[in-house]
Amino acid sequence: MAAGPGWTTAQCDNDSISTDFPVDAPGVWYGAHYLMSPRAEVAHIGIPSTIPVKAWLNGELITAYMDPGPYRPSYKGHSQRGYADVTLKKGWNELVLKLIRPATTSDWSAQFMLSRLPMFDGAHDVSWTLFPWEEGAEKAQH
Repeated sequence: MAAGPGWTTAQCDNDSISTDFPVDAPGVWYGAHYLMSPRAEVAHIGIPSTIPVKAWLNGELITAYMDPGPYRPSYKGHSQRGYADVTLKKGWNELVLKLIRPATTSDWSAQFMLSRLPMFDGAHDVSWTLFPWEEGAEKAQH
């Protein structure tokens, strides 16, 4: 299915957002990401980046930072900017990202990580391979 006017679809094949997300010029970039969770649960989300980021999960602000700070991605991410404990609802969850690429930045790095408490192991049964409106997405909920 095609993206709406002004939007493009980007496929990120691993944790790296910066490898595949087309933030190729200075400015403000938005991305929407959909997570299918098999259950309601508290999870740990990480969006470390070398550029400013704001992120909302299901309409609730979960992280925001403007400083360039150190880039140290990890599933645990204790006391680092860009990490938060969040509540996933059963079914589709919408993650909206706002990335700001300053004119002074040529290279940037960012990752998206989702893990479970208390061991911070990856949440491998939370999928993000379909958009909620795609054919077959309703079957992914069962």
